[in-house]
Amino acid sequence: MNENSLDTPRPEKIIVLSPGTCVDTEEEWQRMLELDKKDVAIDASYMKTAVDIMRCGSDTVPDYMIWLQRADYSSFPEVYINYGSDECLYACWDVIQKAFDRYGVNYHLTVGEGMYHCYPILPFVKEAQEGYRWLIEISR
Repeated sequence: MNENSLDTPRPEKIIVLSPGTCVDTEEEWQRMLELDKKDVAIDASYMKTAVDIMRCGSDTVPDYMIWLQRADYSSFPEVYINYGSDECLYACWDVIQKAFDRYGVNYHLTVGEGMYHCYPILPFVKEAQEGYRWLIEISR
């Protein structure tokens, strides 16, 4: 909406589970490789392959659609973010956080200790039930 100057009503809040972004720096890649040792859902190497997948064979896909850390978050609503501590996507939270801070985004981070990608949507797993309750509560 910012990129295209759309005068579109914004949601009151955004809830994101395990937001993925492509790796942009060697430092991000090294953090991702460390978490990859614990991640049961997403292989870190996929996040490098994802650049080509997201481009769909075209160089016209804007960078902000591939790297969340490059997006314009001005006028962004309140954001609730959830990661599992053991998922490789959590490796890029620091750079997304810096982008949010740059644009003054009001965000709330919840990290499930020892948890995996999008764990709150699997309440049948005993360890994920707390995350599920969090998701229901902030959805109200």
